[in-house]
Amino acid sequence: MFSFRCLCLLCLPLLTFVFAGQASGQSEPDEIGQVLGEEILAPSVAVYQVKSYILSRVAPPPSAATAQQWTEQAKRLRQHLLQEVVFHGWPNEWVIAPPKFEDLGVIETGQGYRLRKLRYEIVPGFQSVAILYEPEKLQGKVPAILNVNGHVGAPGKAVEYKQKRCINFAKHGILALNVEWFFFGELRQEGNRHWYGAHLDLVGANGLGIFLLEMRRGLDYLYNHPNVDRNRLGVTGLSGGGWQTIFLSSLDERVKVAVPVAGYSSVATKVEAREYGDLGDIEQNGTDLFAGVDYTHLTASGFTGKRMFSNGTKTATQARTTISSATGSRPTGFSAGSLVCLLSKKRFQWARRPSLNRGSTDNQKLGRSRRRKGNHGNWRKCFAKAGT
Repeated sequence: MFSFRCLCLLCLPLLTFVFAGQASGQSEPDEIGQVLGEEILAPSVAVYQVKSYILSRVAPPPSAATAQQWTEQAKRLRQHLLQEVVFHGWPNEWVIAPPKFEDLGVIETGQGYRLRKLRYEIVPGFQSVAILYEPEKLQGKVPAILNVNGHVGAPGKAVEYKQKRCINFAKHGILALNVEWFFFGELRQEGNRHWYGAHLDLVGANGLGIFLLEMRRGLDYLYNHPNVDRNRLGVTGLSGGGWQTIFLSSLDERVKVAVPVAGYSSVATKVEAREYGDLGDIEQNGTDLFAGVDYTHLTASGFTGKRMFSNGTKTATQARTTISSATGSRPTGFSAGSLVCLLSKKRFQWARRPSLNRGSTDNQKLGRSRRRKGNHGNWRKCFAKAGT
């Protein structure tokens, strides 16, 4: 027995040497394919599990036992979003800087309204433009509406439906500020694409900040206008402009009336509609924005004025019918009419308005706002100069 064990021990190194030459350290593709080809988890099951995981982490709708409790909770929420999320890493002097607007002249139309061309600073070294639609006979304190851009492409603020809306506002005695948006209209340059905002995150400044500042500057202008009644200050927009309307009115208590048309982009909506593609640009999915917060919180957060949501023509019609029934008055036109009514001192008084489908637009009159060379273009350079 002992001799047999010794023989095995002596033969083992020899056998190892013989078979080592035949062994291969590299697996063949066919062998790997057989192993990986076996389905462990069906794709549909994997998608379902990921959806379930995400939805389980969606922040529940806000709840409060009393109005006072919610007022305090909403205040804390706004502070959290502004200080710890939106303006995280931003120079405070940029955030609190007073509005800087330049008046570039007036275009008289002789049709009950005029256009005032404006240029303003978003952050040092980066400017945008806007058109203020004024009633031809501007007297005393009047309502004012900030009109933000949807994702309209090259036309930007000159897109026809937006001009018609602003004209209609002005003809009803309302100041209407029509602002530009990144990568549209006069800001349509490669360096201004929305997804470049993610580059700010790489240098420690939340990309949401530049988007909120761009629209908030417009609100600053109207709030400080000598003819604006601050108790009747509104904002409205379509699609991406609907998101801007929700976001700005939720975080800025100066907004008294908001009418977002679409743009509602909750986590649950993104997950359930994923098969149709991504919903929203980077600003609608900002870093840390949905950490314990969802659009339900933005909808409810401290908004003390009036808000009407719309998801298109049908929804708008239903919404205005509901509001009109509640006030015992006749329904009004949506785009201009709804805000005219909401901002009016009287309760939804019926008035005859010019049709949104009639009247001239000002695509040719708007023109360019005589931008200064180098002030637009790639806004990321502003942060590089500041060392942010």
